Formats: sequence, C-alpha cells, structure tokens
Amino acid sequence: MDNNKGYPELSGELTLADARILAPLYSGRDGETTAVMQYIYDSYVASDAQIAQTMHTIAIQEMRHHALLGEAIVKCGGNPVIGDYLGWWSGRNLGYNRNIAKMIDDAIRSEEFAIAAYYKACSRLSNESLISLIHAIVRDEEIHIVMLSNLRAKL
Repeated sequence: MDNNKGYPELSGELTLADARILAPLYSGRDGETTAVMQYIYDSYVASDAQIAQTMHTIAIQEMRHHALLGEAIVKCGGNPVIGDYLGWWSGRNLGYNRNIAKMIDDAIRSEEFAIAAYYKACSRLSNESLISLIHAIVRDEEIHIVMLSNLRAKL
C-alpha cells in the first residue's frame, strides 16, 4: 500500500467481492471503526495512567488498520462507508464500562474476536496480497493481546 511501511502492497486482481469481505472488518459493529472508538473511550476514562496510555497506543494502531482497510476497499472498487449490511455505524457499538478489569477483559475478547474474523475473511479472499495484509494486521492484534494481558496481570 502507498506509504504504509511494514504492511504489504496490494497487487493482482482486486474485486468488488473482496471489498465486500473487507467491509465488516473495516466498519462493521465489531470492526476497526469500533475498535478505534472503544480504545479512545477507554483511554479517556481509565483511572490509571499506564492503562490510559496503553489504550491510546492501541487506538493509534487500530487507526492504522482502519486506514489500511479503507484504502484496500477503495482499491477493490468499493466505497469505505462507515457501516455494514446491518446499518450505519453507531456509538451504541461501544461498551461504556469504567471498571478497569472488565475494560481490559472486554478488550482482550474483542481482539480475539477480531483475529477470528480476520482469519474467516482470509478463507474467503483469493488475492494473496490482501491475505498478506490481513495476516500483518492479525500480528498487530496478537501484540495487542499481549499488551492487554500484561496490564491485566498487574491488577
């Protein structure tokens, strides 16, 4: 991708069908749009400075994923709208939890769910460069789980 250091460039045939597979990962209820907003919210309300900073750091990484997927959708001929087949994205997708332990546990579960959704998408994609992009994003999500698990262990 253009100026996306560390992530593979897209190549080969990119189709509208590929865009449709990527769309829920990008802005579905459990997609990157929700991840960005959830981590931003969590960073604001976390009472512990280290937890707030970690949530902020992860939010920035999720913004990168959001951009990568949005750009890929456009290259596939799609329109990166903020929503999916269930409707437009909504702030109702967030968990407005202020209990630190539950916040971290929810974040870990969300990362695990995202990884599973990414692997499911890979099974439907035929373009190897898109699959490589998804695998690069999954590696980041796995790092997020480690970061969050380390925070959780300190509670």
